[in-house]
Amino acid sequence: ITLINSNHVTIENTQIHNTGLWAVAMFKDNTYHTIQNCDFGYNGYGSITIDGGYPGVGKYCNHITVQNVRMHDIGQNIGHAAGLTVMSCGQSDFRNLEIYNTPRRAIMVSGGPKRDGTDSQLDQITDMYTIGNHFEYIYVYNGEQDSGEDSAVYVCMLFRSGWIQDKYPKSEYPEAYKVDETGREYFDICWDGVDRHNYFNQMLIDNIGSN
Repeated sequence: ITLINSNHVTIENTQIHNTGLWAVAMFKDNTYHTIQNCDFGYNGYGSITIDGGYPGVGKYCNHITVQNVRMHDIGQNIGHAAGLTVMSCGQSDFRNLEIYNTPRRAIMVSGGPKRDGTDSQLDQITDMYTIGNHFEYIYVYNGEQDSGEDSAVYVCMLFRSGWIQDKYPKSEYPEAYKVDETGREYFDICWDGVDRHNYFNQMLIDNIGSN
C-alpha cells in the first residue's frame, strides 16, 4: 500500500506478507492516517516507511497513528532494512508494536543531513519536522541479525547544536539559552513553546546482534 500526499486513511485488520519492498509506504505529505491491528511480515525491504521529504516537504507529514501492529521477518531483499522507518514526520504516535527478525534495524528515526552549499540556509528550528513523536510499549527482539554494527533502535540526523547556535546566537536569542543543574549552558530547542522532542517510553529490546 503506497500513500502519497493523502490524508485520513485507515488501514486495519490487515495482513500483508511477501512484498518486494514495503507493506505500507507513505511519501511526501500525509496526515491523520491510522494503521492498527495488522500483521506485516516477510517484506523485501521493511514493514512501514514514512518519508515526509527533506528539507521543506515534510512540514505536512504528521499525526500518523500506528498501533497494535506486528512487523517481522523483514529485509528479505535488502540487508539494511528497518521494520519501522520514520523520516521528516512529526506529532505522531507509535504504540503497542512488536518488531522482530530483522537483518539490521527494527526502528529508524531520522531527520536529514545538512548538505554543504545546497542547504546553506537550513534552519533546524523551522525545517526539522521529525519532532513531537511518541514511541511507547514496543517490544523489539532478534534485531541486527546480519550486520550487528550499530543498534536495533537507531535515531540519527536530528538537531545539531552547532548548526542551531549559528542561526540563533546568544546575543540575539538570550531567552533560548538555559543552564542545567550542573551549570552547563545549553540551547533549549523548545524555548518558543513548540515541543520538538521525540519520546521513547516502555520499550523492551532483547537479543540484538550488536552491543
